[in-house]
Amino acid sequence: MNERSRTGRRTTKPGAATARRQASAIDAGTGRLWTAVLVVLVIGLALSGELVRLHFAAASNPAHHSYCSVNETVSCDAVTRSKYALVFGVPLAIWGVFGYTAMALTAALGLRWTR
Repeated sequence: MNERSRTGRRTTKPGAATARRQASAIDAGTGRLWTAVLVVLVIGLALSGELVRLHFAAASNPAHHSYCSVNETVSCDAVTRSKYALVFGVPLAIWGVFGYTAMALTAALGLRWTR
């Protein structure tokens, strides 16, 4: 980007400094975006972990009553005991833990590479 003028001094192209500032601002915004995505994914991972705990508590104890079971219509325990709670014999919440973990690792790598 630097060129030598006739006097032998280095000169910078007029748009070079602006381009560097814009690239730096884009990198800072990208880092904040990766951080926000990582925070949301960690929250999702924690919620999936709680659902795994609820699944095993409700599956192991038929008398279990979780905090998200409001009535007959809205009941986490009924959903946990249904056939739709398992995919290939694995609780759906565990698939969520795997998915959120994979996405969080990807976001962490993205955050690391922007720095």
